[in-house]
Amino acid sequence: AIQAELALQPLQNWCEKAGSLWCGGIGVGGGGGLAMMPKLEPGQGPKAPIDKALASLSEVILKKEVQDNKYVSGAFPRFLYKLGAQMGWRQMIKANGRKTSDLKRRPE
Repeated sequence: AIQAELALQPLQNWCEKAGSLWCGGIGVGGGGGLAMMPKLEPGQGPKAPIDKALASLSEVILKKEVQDNKYVSGAFPRFLYKLGAQMGWRQMIKANGRKTSDLKRRPE
């Protein structure tokens, strides 16, 4: 999730230059796996750490406090994350009229 630091930094800088208060942000890792997850109740399953971080940030905002940026990832193993991402690649390539074997092609 730390790779999201590069995405949060410009937002924080913009807020400071615009004279707004930056209350903190949440950097979420594992987006490819999250897209393939079934819908669950908030706070349940692999999305629980992300739901907790969002609830914490909403409390900070409502209290008009400030927190440091937080970085969280879904609570599921790496092999499931990779499996979800690979399923998405296969679906996208088929939707674009190509074959899954084209995923292994190298640029000429």
